[in-house]
Amino acid sequence: MNSTAAPTNNLLRAFKTEVIDRITDSERRRARRRLQLKAVFIMVWAGLSYYQLLFGHHGWLWSAVMLLSLALAASCIAMAIMHDGNHGGFSRYKSLNRLSGFTLDLIGSSSALWCIKHNKAHHNRPNWMRHDSDIEQEPFARLAPHQQWRPYHRYQHVYMWFLYSFLFIKAPFADFINLRRGHIGSYSLAHVTKWQKAEMVAGKLVFATWVFVIPSLLYPIWLVLAGYMLAGGLLGFLLAITFQLAHCVDNAEFHADTAPRGDWLAEQLASTVDIYGGNWLLDKVLNFMTGGLNRQVEHHCAPGEPHTLYSRLGQELETFCFKHNLQYRYHRTLWAALKSHQRWLRAMGKRPIPASTADAA
Repeated sequence: MNSTAAPTNNLLRAFKTEVIDRITDSERRRARRRLQLKAVFIMVWAGLSYYQLLFGHHGWLWSAVMLLSLALAASCIAMAIMHDGNHGGFSRYKSLNRLSGFTLDLIGSSSALWCIKHNKAHHNRPNWMRHDSDIEQEPFARLAPHQQWRPYHRYQHVYMWFLYSFLFIKAPFADFINLRRGHIGSYSLAHVTKWQKAEMVAGKLVFATWVFVIPSLLYPIWLVLAGYMLAGGLLGFLLAITFQLAHCVDNAEFHADTAPRGDWLAEQLASTVDIYGGNWLLDKVLNFMTGGLNRQVEHHCAPGEPHTLYSRLGQELETFCFKHNLQYRYHRTLWAALKSHQRWLRAMGKRPIPASTADAA
């Protein structure tokens, strides 16, 4: 499509008028009802998978299938329930949004700190050095051109696919590390209240109870830990890949921390890429499993809307981008998105050419 236009002060106002205001209240209510019904289904799915994993003594193959099922359900909880809740899109009632957002605490991570990390650090400046902590994976990976290069980054296009699995395994402990450090990206954690810290600890205790304590009453602890590593590894991989394919790809833009701010909407469009399934069925599967986060462009432009509205938003957004000479970035298929991320990892793994050498050439 067309190249990105120069930032203007009127883009966001035009977006609200030409896209958001075209969505009717009845469409928004129906989208929320679909989301809430989906949330009930996912929670029942997770509960049944957990029950069968503990008490469905049908052999190791059945246990492995239930472990896989539980990991997939937990992924859907994170992306299709928690994510909408903490963005205020799950319900028009603040209490229901908070309740759905707290499901992140039930699977090991603090929803209070996540809101700072994601809603403020990531959404305010996606793909910005030292502001968006999601692209700060040093020293393991170099995900942006302004980050320090290390010789072993030459192989990051191989080993990072494995390291993504550790994202959620370490999540229950990462919150304490961030609190001790005192910041996430460029955002201070000094304003985190005692209540939020108590809520975080309570969530960790609930998580430890259902993940470690109850299973260890029925099975050897080594088996419980092995199950956690496998399920947590799959969950972490799915969450990491969903983000990486939308932002850390070769058709998204990155910014140095000293770059001047432009138009907010133009920056969201420049740094975010949609993922299509390639056909109707795969698109539906992607949309269900990722909580609509395969439509990251729509999400970044309208983060407070329920993800069950993204396909409708996309229709208006494409027209809006064409009208205002803005690039609407997307991968035609999931395979194309995977290849794009692989190319980006490989490109960022190459030794940067010094500016003076590049200028001389």
